[in-house]
Amino acid sequence: MKFGNHIFKLIFIFSYCLLCSQSLFAGEVKFEIVRLLKKVDSKYLKTPGEEISQGRSERYLSETFQCSSKDEVEKLLKEWSGGELDNAQKKIVEMVGYGKDKLTTDLMTLGKKNKGKDDRDIIVKIYDSSLVENELGKKFFMKEFWPSSSGDTIKFPIAYVSSVGGNPSKILVHELSHAIDNNRRESGSYGPDGDHSPSEITMPRSAFVEGWAEYNTLYAFPGKDGDASKGFETVLNAGVRIESSKGKYDKYSAEKVTGEEILSTEGVNALILHKISAEFGRKKLEKAFLDSNSKKTTIGDFLSSFVKLYPDSLKKVFNILNKETFGILSDSKITEILGDGKTVETFLKNRKQPAFSRNASEKILVSISEDRNTIKTIMEKPQPISDSDKDTLQKAKEQLAKKMADYETCVSGIIELMQNKEALKEYSPSRDAELRSYEVSASGNIKKQKKFMDSVDNFLLENEKNNLPISKIDVDDSNINTTQPEGQEQPVEGTSEKGLFGN
Repeated sequence: MKFGNHIFKLIFIFSYCLLCSQSLFAGEVKFEIVRLLKKVDSKYLKTPGEEISQGRSERYLSETFQCSSKDEVEKLLKEWSGGELDNAQKKIVEMVGYGKDKLTTDLMTLGKKNKGKDDRDIIVKIYDSSLVENELGKKFFMKEFWPSSSGDTIKFPIAYVSSVGGNPSKILVHELSHAIDNNRRESGSYGPDGDHSPSEITMPRSAFVEGWAEYNTLYAFPGKDGDASKGFETVLNAGVRIESSKGKYDKYSAEKVTGEEILSTEGVNALILHKISAEFGRKKLEKAFLDSNSKKTTIGDFLSSFVKLYPDSLKKVFNILNKETFGILSDSKITEILGDGKTVETFLKNRKQPAFSRNASEKILVSISEDRNTIKTIMEKPQPISDSDKDTLQKAKEQLAKKMADYETCVSGIIELMQNKEALKEYSPSRDAELRSYEVSASGNIKKQKKFMDSVDNFLLENEKNNLPISKIDVDDSNINTTQPEGQEQPVEGTSEKGLFGN
């Protein structure tokens, strides 16, 4: 009996140790301080024991010091600065302390699950450029070793904090989020200047890469009122930005871009993730992240995974997606993400649409087609038609006329908004070409519909005159174009469809 108890205890101890090893072997965030000693040219050959650090544009002789605690970092920085730390150095010391915080530990555990490497450490290289700043200046080194992550390494220059300020611990969380992410952004997605911001329209994967990192920062630093996302909402409500040329940005309000373009901003991605996390909990969000994360992940992939894992979340996820894209994400894109079942169909039917939007005009055309089918069915019956059919035909005609007036108003509003876009031709010649294409398509729909209405009037007139069968009226079954010109997607909300600002 005693022997059995010992065996049980051994099994328990072994299991406990194995469980502990899962977090111990998840890797950790480690810090190094790289002190830049002097700039050297590209021809310089280092001698044994020398170390070279490569910046964006220059090479430097350097020394690297591994630091296991913030006390070690503080000691080194004090030694180099003569005993007193400036504000930037103090913030760096705080960042190192934060690197051992529970959230960074949890992110490393998540990274272990995502990357499949049990002992993967992330090395944060803190660059001290104090010895070489007199020659090139702090701002130069801020850009030379710009905060970034590559593989298992994060670069962070003290000069960034000296020049820009802010909280380096937030940037650590942001870059660590990149380091544990399998996703890869599209080439050239940050535009000519290579920069990005919460309100800039980039590309789908890039928006999710940065949105994921921004969300983790919002989660880690909720702000004084417990919700730091309000700052993002304020920025996005003021408009989204498009880089028209290197470093030059044009700002657009939501009704002047497409829902797909809004979904390609990192701020919107961050807000969607933040709302999902607040509504359903961090653990469920992490599970969907792990389930969907690959080299080509978008916010749509994440949301598709989330509603499959948690079907009861569908309505709330729909509302979050619709709200954060200002209600102008196309029906086709929403069904692509959330599915095309009856539940989503009902949500789409009941959601409010902007007055002047491609999606609104599309819905009017679909409704028009339904009325046309009712009329065609009556007109193809044996003649003369009954009084009941005449009443039905007259009502359908009146409904059709009203809907066509609504369509013309909607089209006029869309065209006016498109024409008022700043730098219409300057940004891309395709904008002007698409505007003309839309005008031609809409004008064609209007003219053909009027022809159809004339045919209905003639039918009623002849039937009333003679009350006799008349020759078949050509109802021109193809005269309403409810699809977009070749090469373009189905109409979407806003005043343009995907492609107006490029891919």
